[in-house]
Amino acid sequence: MKKLFATALLLSVCVLFGCIGAKAQTVTKSNEFSAFTGIEASDNFDIVIKEGAPRVEWIVDQMVEGLVQIYQKGSTLVFTFDRKSMTKEQKKYYKGKNAPVMVLKATVYIQNLESLSLKDNVKVDASGANFNATSFALSMDDETLVNSLNLSTNNATIETIGKANVNLNLNAKKVLLKSAKKSVLKATVENCDDLNIKADGSANVTVSGNAGVINVQNSGSAKVAITNGSCPLLGLSSKNSAELDVTAYTLEKADVAMTGGKAFLNVTNILKLDLKSSLVSFMSDPAIEIVKIEKASVTHFNGKK
Repeated sequence: MKKLFATALLLSVCVLFGCIGAKAQTVTKSNEFSAFTGIEASDNFDIVIKEGAPRVEWIVDQMVEGLVQIYQKGSTLVFTFDRKSMTKEQKKYYKGKNAPVMVLKATVYIQNLESLSLKDNVKVDASGANFNATSFALSMDDETLVNSLNLSTNNATIETIGKANVNLNLNAKKVLLKSAKKSVLKATVENCDDLNIKADGSANVTVSGNAGVINVQNSGSAKVAITNGSCPLLGLSSKNSAELDVTAYTLEKADVAMTGGKAFLNVTNILKLDLKSSLVSFMSDPAIEIVKIEKASVTHFNGKK
């Protein structure tokens, strides 16, 4: 009798508070959609993107199945989770050190990808796909993650803020990379005529690949590194304590305007300087054109900072 009572008590505790290693029951569903070119997701979804006829397969916890919404809005597929409508019991079930992790997983099949809008803790993996689009826009906020994305397009705009983290390969004529707050942006570019980089806050941006023209606007304590390639012309506008590292890259000409910050450059032809309260160190042996140097430091070095 005592053993039966103890077992019943243990089961009651598990139901109310969740046991160590507890795992919720899940449901698996799928649905076909008319053609869509964008994905908008929030609220902790793990999403895999693959090439194929438009449809979605998803796995979610049965306990919160009714709070999950996956629907099409115009040309965009939307993923939402109605967290505000969670009951006290549902919240309690997922709360605590040993509580189970909520399952919100989806595989999206799409033929043409033109936009991604992500926030909260959404994670995306598109490593097995190669997409084509006339134009492409990626917007990421909070602690979102894009593990890998390969895309060919005419124009690409990539914007990351919060603690977003993205790694992508872009075959694009014109690219705009905007990174702010604590976000991390890594990009490889191919066949790029016009590359624009805007970094602020404590963002960290790393770009590799050849480009026709590169323009960098660097502020806050952001760090930008450009590697593995060459470019005829770099334009740099920098302030605060931002840093630019282009030592593992070859520039023919650099036009540098700085009011704070540091720049480490490899310039072979002409280096134009308009400096105030900043540091520029350069490799190779370019001709120096001075517009202004005020409370600034300019040094030549051999690549070892």
